[in-house]
Amino acid sequence: MEAGLYREGTMFAVVADDVAYLKVDDSNRDEFLRAGSAPFEPYPHKIKTTIRTYDQIPADIPEDPGELAQWAERSWLVARKAKGL
Repeated sequence: MEAGLYREGTMFAVVADDVAYLKVDDSNRDEFLRAGSAPFEPYPHKIKTTIRTYDQIPADIPEDPGELAQWAERSWLVARKAKGL
């Protein structure tokens, strides 16, 4: 099951199979890569498809609510920029 997380009508995160992903672009993707994140793969058992606009939240980030809020805020700003807001 998959679900999108929205703030003010803008989707900035996806939860799929108990894994959370945040919106990425060139402004924050390197931070996710350095943390060992993987891109969202909506159909891993059917076809090899990755969605390069969402990366997995690094494992240690949810342990710190303040840091998780910062990562989520940056992803929300990325999503707003993608919508032209």
